[in-house]
Amino acid sequence: MSFLEKYGKLIKKSWTNIAKLYGIEIKIFGQNSMPGFTFINNDHLLLSTFFSQEMLKRGFLANTTITMTDAYNLKIIKKYLKVFSLVFKEIKKSLKKNKINLKYSVKHE
Repeated sequence: MSFLEKYGKLIKKSWTNIAKLYGIEIKIFGQNSMPGFTFINNDHLLLSTFFSQEMLKRGFLANTTITMTDAYNLKIIKKYLKVFSLVFKEIKKSLKKNKINLKYSVKHE
């Protein structure tokens, strides 16, 4: 297994654990070298847009899929996962309030 696949496997496992921690249902898909997830929610596009918005606010240009590259290392991935967790915490709070504050339009499918 290449280091890109190992990092992708780590990300998938971490996504699963973080989603469970915050009670957010996601479905993980893709090869380890190109993992992705989708929110299991009627408002999945809204949540995906909010996820990207909040990740960007914290310094990551992120979507619900990742293409692993040689530019990634464990330090970057750990930082990404820390921010990912903070964003999922924010998503949980927003869902509890039934209010998602978007600055942009909901992305298209």
